[in-house]
Amino acid sequence: MVTRQPPDDRPPDSLGPSPLSQRAPVSQRWSPDSVEPRRSGPDVPPRTRAADYVFEKLAGAILRGEMAVGSPLPPERELAEKFDISRILIREAIHRLKDLGLVRVRQGGQTIVLDPDEATDPRLIALTIELAAPERNAFKDMAERQLAHGIILLELGEPRMVTAQCDELDRILDAYERDGEEGTWKFMTAFWLTIAKATRNHFLWRETKFWFEVASRRTGGSLPMVFDFKSRLAMHRDLAGKLRRREGAAARYLEAIRPVIVAMSG
Repeated sequence: MVTRQPPDDRPPDSLGPSPLSQRAPVSQRWSPDSVEPRRSGPDVPPRTRAADYVFEKLAGAILRGEMAVGSPLPPERELAEKFDISRILIREAIHRLKDLGLVRVRQGGQTIVLDPDEATDPRLIALTIELAAPERNAFKDMAERQLAHGIILLELGEPRMVTAQCDELDRILDAYERDGEEGTWKFMTAFWLTIAKATRNHFLWRETKFWFEVASRRTGGSLPMVFDFKSRLAMHRDLAGKLRRREGAAARYLEAIRPVIVAMSG
């Protein structure tokens, strides 16, 4: 679960507090003229049907700050022409944006872009990671969240973990040692989901599973890792041993990741 943001050429103090509060330069603002034709064919996933394609293009532009807060969306007629689909499908995409709190729809009037920082729909978490520009703070925020989440899992999982789950962690570690670096994403997923299940907290289990699925879709399981293979394996073996003996795995984990958190906050 220990990850870090992809390389970023900007100095740390220029990252800012929120990935959504950073608006795109005027030269990078979205316009209907920038719409690319929707691809079709056997290599295109089914989810890219027309309404989905429009929704993702508009949502991505809003989340990346390419549409200014308070500005109107182009009229449905213009969007339908640019995307080469019916106004009914354009309307469907816009209503999905409304459901997420990204636009305000006035019947017979303009559709206004809202501030995505003010939206509270939890589905926006996954959408931000999938559609926001990778050079913005979405990856940094995700990495920090994962680090903090690991502490919670260990703290709650340690007193509730049974012998069978400790044995499962050992099997996962043994498999990782055999697989080597190439098996890192599979290992991290299995290791932390086992601990999440040990917490017996359904919210934590679902949240942990959700985050690994989102990160896998967005990055293909290729997020850069903080530790090298040997260090990562040794640390997780140490965590597994402390969980079995109930010796404060969360404190050990925090000790290991504190330098990473400090560096990310610098």
